[in-house]
Amino acid sequence: MAAGNHHGRHEHELPHPGAPVDVHRPFVGNESADDNLIECAQIAVWNVLGPASGRIALSAVDGAIRVGGHVQTREDRDTALRAVAEALAAAHVIDELAVAEVMAQGRAQAPEVGAPIVRVRRFCSLTDASLSAAIRSALDRLDAVLAANGAPLDRVAVIYRNRGRSTVTVDVGVFMDPLAETGGSDVQNDRMPSGPEVSTFAQAGVGGLAAAQAVLLGEGHGVEHDAVWWQIFSAGEFRPWTGLPAAQLHLALDSVHSAEGSAGALGHLPA
Repeated sequence: MAAGNHHGRHEHELPHPGAPVDVHRPFVGNESADDNLIECAQIAVWNVLGPASGRIALSAVDGAIRVGGHVQTREDRDTALRAVAEALAAAHVIDELAVAEVMAQGRAQAPEVGAPIVRVRRFCSLTDASLSAAIRSALDRLDAVLAANGAPLDRVAVIYRNRGRSTVTVDVGVFMDPLAETGGSDVQNDRMPSGPEVSTFAQAGVGGLAAAQAVLLGEGHGVEHDAVWWQIFSAGEFRPWTGLPAAQLHLALDSVHSAEGSAGALGHLPA
């Protein structure tokens, strides 16, 4: 009888996933490997948001996990997406979260859209080493310019332009009003991309960046040379710069509309 009671106490307990997740082999009690992803994502989101995670809807298909539903703030969105990405490094995370404070503004647009920046432009190949070297060089240049103007470098935008199959133009900018004197031709007053945008969560590194770009443009449509993308990083993510962190990736829709053959790609944008 004692043994039967002991079994009864545990028969309804959930399995405890380990890391890394084996996406090809379901946990006990799960019907598919995608169920593993959902279960691990639920745990990751609960650990960072607690009861607020109940408003988040998770689904998985063929190793990609979609994070939908809604949260109250952009910070909650970024926290949830980062937790899922860290828990499921082998899976691609697709952001479909609605943010209440954005919806209240009447348009789904990042607050940085169209904001003034002071930026440094660099050119590099699409490798982790080359991109990191370009961004570190730009950050060093901005540090010197901002120090001369008594301004802090505490949040930066990294804007990707003119992407080819192996190269990209990178603008690294800080949010501030235009400078009367920039101190050199490589430092320019500019603005963030304007107009409507869509976004998804990009995992760390050039590989994560490329995968997120493919999701936003649509699989099988090649590289859009004219597309403009950007990410925002806080000081804790770029001091020191050790590689491209996981972060939200934004696509300026106007830049894709102007690109040849973009109509088909836009048909695959997340809802």
